Amino acid sequence: MQYDASTWHPKNPMAIDNNPNPDLASSELSDPSSQRQRQLISRVLSPALRLWLRSQLEQVEQLTFTIDAGDRQLLKGEIQQVMVAAESAIYQGLCLTQVRLTAEQIRTNLGQMLRGKPLRLEHPFPVVGEVQISEADLNTSLQAPLLANPIKQLLTLLLSSGSGIEAPEDSWDVTQLQARLVEGALIARATLVAPNGKTTPANLRTGLGIEQGQRLLLQNPQWLPHARATRGLPLRELDGYTFDLGNHVQIRRLEIHPETLLCQGQIWVLPE
Repeated sequence: MQYDASTWHPKNPMAIDNNPNPDLASSELSDPSSQRQRQLISRVLSPALRLWLRSQLEQVEQLTFTIDAGDRQLLKGEIQQVMVAAESAIYQGLCLTQVRLTAEQIRTNLGQMLRGKPLRLEHPFPVVGEVQISEADLNTSLQAPLLANPIKQLLTLLLSSGSGIEAPEDSWDVTQLQARLVEGALIARATLVAPNGKTTPANLRTGLGIEQGQRLLLQNPQWLPHARATRGLPLRELDGYTFDLGNHVQIRRLEIHPETLLCQGQIWVLPE
């Protein structure tokens, strides 16, 4: 059976029924009919899942999801599949323009939820899907440590990669970080600030690739004379340089188009 949850806006969240009728709950468990199943999903699972999803996001404009659960599995707290769609969502400071995700084999504490307890995940489960990030949202995301730190690390590596700047890497600060997306490449622009206050513009153009699904690597990085330059000084020392994304991530596709970044893959959601 599938249940389509209605579109939800953070200004109007659906509250969990913290005081369900115990006789009704008992009846639902002993008579897993389609009607009872719909009641379980609509009265318990749907608002609990919506609230849990909201707790993972700092902001979201639209959030819709579909629950697919069989009778026997549902009564054990198992959900066969959940499909989620969101727009303008913010996760750990990252602004995600569009999100389409599918999660399978989810195990929850349904028995406790029937007694008014909050949703709790009992086992890790994989989530596969696609994320699109616009150039505007990417630049907003650059303020988040999750994305800003690797790019700052990359720019400081330029200080010892033949860019002509000579100074200890950890003595510089990186400010005014911005990014531009062109076909097949990302252009990062920033200002490097020396301890004595001297500033140096930094412009880097690089392609991005995936190695073994868990490492982001630089492809043909170049030091540009200015942000609009189409060619620059090759940074051979940084070609193939990788950033580890972690064991819980598996990226299958990464594409850079003008003003849009597309990523497809899988992550594992771990119980708290």
